[in-house]
Amino acid sequence: MNRRLSKLFLTAVVVFTYLILLLSIAETAVVSQCDANAPSFTRRDLIRILKRDGISIPIERDGKLNRLGNIKIGVSCYTIYTYELSFQPAANPHYTARVLVLRERKYIGMYDVDELPISITANVIEFSSVRIFRPDWPGHEIVFDKNGPPKKVLLDGQFREFFK
Repeated sequence: MNRRLSKLFLTAVVVFTYLILLLSIAETAVVSQCDANAPSFTRRDLIRILKRDGISIPIERDGKLNRLGNIKIGVSCYTIYTYELSFQPAANPHYTARVLVLRERKYIGMYDVDELPISITANVIEFSSVRIFRPDWPGHEIVFDKNGPPKKVLLDGQFREFFK
C-alpha cells in the first residue's frame, strides 16, 4: 500500500512539473510576440494586471481603455494603453488622461497627460498638439530607449513623471 502511494505521488509530481514547464514555455511564446496585434488584452484581463501590479489610480467602469500599440526594444516588449475618464462631480466637468505602460504582461507605470497620444512610430509615442504646427519644438513625444520609458518627459511645456 505504501509503495503504491509513493508511485502515485511520484507520478503526480512528474505530471505537475511537466504542466509547469508547458505553462512556462507558453508564457515565453506569448511574451516574445510583439507586433501590431499582440500582446493585446481584454478589458477584464488588463484591469486584473493593473490591480495585481499596483496601479495607483482606480479604473472606473466608465473609463475608456484603448490599446495604442507596442514598442519593441531589444528583447523587451512594451505594450501601451491609454486611459481616459470624463466625469462631472458638480457643476464643472473633469477630465483625466493617462498613458499606461506594460512590459512583458506586467504593468510598470504611467504618465499623466493632458491629451491622448495619436500613434506609436518605432520607439516613440507621438502626441499631435505641437507637432502639426511646430515639428521642431520639443514636448510632443515620449521616446523609449534601451532602459525603457523615461522617468521624466516634457509634454506641452510641462514635465511629467513616470509613476505607478
